[in-house]
Amino acid sequence: MALTTNGFTVDEVGFIQIALTKVLAAVARGEFDLNRLAREELEARGLNDQGEWVGFDSAKKMHEITTNATTAQQLLQIAKQHLQIDTLETRRSDQLDFHEVSAWGIKSALQAAYDAGKLATGNK
Repeated sequence: MALTTNGFTVDEVGFIQIALTKVLAAVARGEFDLNRLAREELEARGLNDQGEWVGFDSAKKMHEITTNATTAQQLLQIAKQHLQIDTLETRRSDQLDFHEVSAWGIKSALQAAYDAGKLATGNK
């Protein structure tokens, strides 16, 4: 298989070969935004678009990742109701950012998120 690497080595872009087919197909159809995913990951690492450390706050401003306010509110409500998690903000502390939750709590939270998505798209 010949890869279009744009100056990257095959080893550097080899991760694409292990991507699930359904993900690759969604990207090809424009249903999954790899650019946004990359910006989100760079932001989470505190890096600019050159891969240089700029700090978490600067990276957040630089990448301008926004979540629909209604969606963010719904996710927080689901986290509170089903998982007993008070905030979804990153606090940079394992003690505050990681939570032990039950399998049934996760199941009910996933169901609530799925139902909210169906409702938002008009599917019942």
